[in-house]
Parts: sequence; C-alpha cells; structure tokens
Amino acid sequence: MAVNNISSTIYQHLNEMTVGDNVTWSQNGFQRFIYMPDNSGVQNAVFTFGQNFDLIIPKTTQPYSIYLVNNTKMIFNAGAQVDINQYYPDVVVYLSGSSSIQFISPKKLHLVMLNTNGTPANNGYGVIYNFGSASPAFTINNSSLSSWTGYDASQKNPNGDVNGQFSQLIINNSANAYLVNSDGSTTSTKILSNQSREIQTNSIAPGNIYVQYVDSNGNNIGSPKQITLPDGAYIGQFINLKSKEVAQTDMPANYMWALGNQVYSGVKKDAQSGGDSLTPNDNGDSDTGQANVAIVPVLGTNFTYKVYVYGQPETTSYEYVDKNTGKIMPSQNAGTAAPVSSNYGNIIDWTNSYYTKDGVPAGYHISTTATQPTTITVGTSNPTVQLYVEGNSQTVTPTYQTDGGQTLSPASPITISGITGQNVTIPTEPAVDNYEISYVLVNGQQVAPGATLTLSMFTSHWIAHELLPKQPLSRLMLCQTFLMLIKRRRLTRSRLINQQPLVLFKRLSLRMLWWLPKILVC
Repeated sequence: MAVNNISSTIYQHLNEMTVGDNVTWSQNGFQRFIYMPDNSGVQNAVFTFGQNFDLIIPKTTQPYSIYLVNNTKMIFNAGAQVDINQYYPDVVVYLSGSSSIQFISPKKLHLVMLNTNGTPANNGYGVIYNFGSASPAFTINNSSLSSWTGYDASQKNPNGDVNGQFSQLIINNSANAYLVNSDGSTTSTKILSNQSREIQTNSIAPGNIYVQYVDSNGNNIGSPKQITLPDGAYIGQFINLKSKEVAQTDMPANYMWALGNQVYSGVKKDAQSGGDSLTPNDNGDSDTGQANVAIVPVLGTNFTYKVYVYGQPETTSYEYVDKNTGKIMPSQNAGTAAPVSSNYGNIIDWTNSYYTKDGVPAGYHISTTATQPTTITVGTSNPTVQLYVEGNSQTVTPTYQTDGGQTLSPASPITISGITGQNVTIPTEPAVDNYEISYVLVNGQQVAPGATLTLSMFTSHWIAHELLPKQPLSRLMLCQTFLMLIKRRRLTRSRLINQQPLVLFKRLSLRMLWWLPKILVC
C-alpha cells in the first residue's frame, strides 16, 4: 500500500492511462486518487480500468478525491470494487466541463465524506456533484444502492436511509439522479441526491448465458445450451466462448467450430442480437461475426449467443450412367473444386452446371428424359449418386485410300450415323467403283470389315478403308502386290508353306487364288 500525504496519486499531466483486468490498487494518505485541474493543459484525457479492478483507499486528505475537468473520461469496467474514504467535508467525485465517469456493473462502490477527525460530514452537495455540462456525467448500472443522508452513517444504520435497485442510474446536472427506463426515458430518484453523504452499492446476482449452435445454412441445431459461469461471476463479466465446454464438450455431433467462410453468411448483420444490446463488445468477431465473447447479464435476464458450426469432412461420390447402354463413366472435372464441399450437413445441388455440364463425359449430354437426382444433404454414410447422360448425335464419313496412300473419291459417299456409345457396323463393301476392301483402320487400329464399332467423340472422320483394285491383274502386277503384302506382313516362303497360306492370305481377292501357283515362283 502506497502512503503519502502531500500529493495526488494521478496528477495533472497524463493524457491516457489503461489498467488491465484483475488489478488491485491500494493507497492511503494521499491527497486524492486523481487530480486533473483546469490549469493542467490536458484535454480529452481517458483513464480506463479493466474488469475486476479493486481500488482500496482507506483515507484521502483533501476534497475532490476524484477531480475531473476538460472533457476527461474515466471508465471502470465490470466487476470493479471501489472504496474511497475522504477525510475532508466536501464532494468526493467532482466533475466539471464535459468530464464524465462510468461504472459498468460494479461489484461494490463505496464513497463516504468524513470530517478530518473521521466523524460523518455533510456539506449539502453530496458525494457526487456535476458542476459541468456533460449529460450524463455519472453513470452506474446493474446495482442495488443504499445511501445515508444528514449525518447518518453505515456503521450506525447498515440498512441505509434510501435504497433502490436499477439497471442504470445517471446524474445529468448537480447531484440529481435519474433512473433510465427500458425505452430510454428517465425517472427521477431520491436514492442519490445532494444530501447523500455516503453511498454503498452491491452487485446483483448474475443471470444466465446460453449458446445456440447454428449450421452453415443458418439453421439452429438443437436447443440452446446453458453454459457454466465461473465461481464469483459478476454482471458485465466477459466470458470466453472459445472454451472447451462450448467448442468441444457441447459441440453437436459431426460438427466443428466454423472459421472464415464456413460461417453462415448472414452472421455479421445479426451482430449477436441475443447478447447485450448496450455494448458492441459482444457483437462477435469483426471479420465473420462468429461468437467470441459473452457478457454476464443481470439476474432475471438471459443472453443467448449464436455459435456457428460447420460439418465434419465426409465422403460423397457420383458417376455418370449412359441411359441407353447402362455404361458407367467417371466425371470429366475430377480434381477440381466442387461448388459445395462434402462436409456433414452441407446441401449438394446436383442440378448445378458443375455436374450437368462441366463434368459430363465427352460426347454426351445430361439426359432430360431420365429421372435425375436433385439435392442431397451430406450425412455420415452417403450412397454413390448416378447422373444419367445420353450420347450426342454422330455422323461418320469414311475415307478411302489405296494401298499406296492415294485418296479415292467415292461415286456415292456413304455415312455411318448414330449416337455416342451406340454400336454400329462397319460397311463390308466399298463405295468406290472397281475397288474392294483390303482392311479397315479405326482411329489407327486395324479392324475387320463388318465388325461392330462403339461410337465416341473421337470416331468422326477416322474410319479409313484401304482398298485394292478389282480389275484383272497382270502377272507382274500380281507378283508386285503379293510381295508387297509379304513385306508388310513380314512373311517368308517357309512361313507361307508351313503356316496355312490360304489363311494368311485371306485378304487377297478370291479372283487371285488361281494365280497362287504362279505367285510362289515370283
């Protein structure tokens, strides 16, 4: 405890002071606690004392233990305990100019005016007086108050001469006190006046705090849950909502604390409307509106805060099914971010273009005749969703080439028509006069004439018929053709003889078979 009788503790030239939470300040014998006279030269000074601040002053020796001028502001946050015993028969709290002092839900406020010998004193101004223009100059809320008038004292009459309970009490001018009603109007009261030489407030029991969990779609999950207040909780106390109780123990199954854009989009506008409407301190996170701090209400009042949650990660899957063939195909946009993630409780819209256009397999379009899924709410076990597609129309125009690579123009071009995924037959006869099929290439792969082919988006213009002439061949031409085939097939005479030459040469026209004995001597 600091002891001094020749000066004030806080004196003149400070522009600002901030004292943290849970601080005890004890002094004795100083002239005053704070003295900011007109000639200090300081304007707009601010003195802030944190929550649960304890100020113990058994004795001050001069008038005006708290002396504020020049728009000085002093704020005692919730849970303060202030005890000032002034051994001088004059005002204890002196306010001038536009200065003000505020007590937010104090646990205890005791101010007493005494003579220098310690006997009760009364100068007719009261313990608190506003000589200035601030309105309000003095504010205190959520308390019960007892005051002693004349020369009565708490030692003789513990119950007080005038008593009252209020949510907010203010002094606008002189020592006249008013109670602030719920609609903002005021009513005069005698519990604090210019005859009050001693006052004592007591805190009111706290109310309750509830938490309502809300999902990413703005829907409530279950009923509000009451949270446990710490021992000795006081009105106005800040309660951290990021506690184990709120973020883990009471968290609904399959959910987790929402962060960033996981928080429901309408949060900031709501500004935690179920909390304390008299302060922005419990309006939620400044970026997202997520609950972070609750304020303990007064007895008979409940505050409910919205804690926004997001579903735990789950697994969902989908596939595309050809409506006409039943073939199952994967998505074309695998690896890209879906519009909605697969988290528990999220609603996936299967009609979104991400699924009906972007992911549809090449050569297909989403079916308009099949019964399609619409939405799904992600759970803990999710079936594979099937989206039905139908093939796009395909028209394939074969090309014709000689064995030497010469392109031939058909007299009557033919086309192969169908839809993606459909099986079609490759023509067995050429559409070029005087030529017949040697073999057929489809997308670079050799297939037999008359074989079936499944149309895809890569089929168009890639069916090529390699043709041989139909007209009679000279022996020289026949030998040359035969040797060319041998070279292409990498055949030897022994292989021709030992490996069924008629099978190996099946691509030769039947008209050429009578030349076979002559060919073998080429």
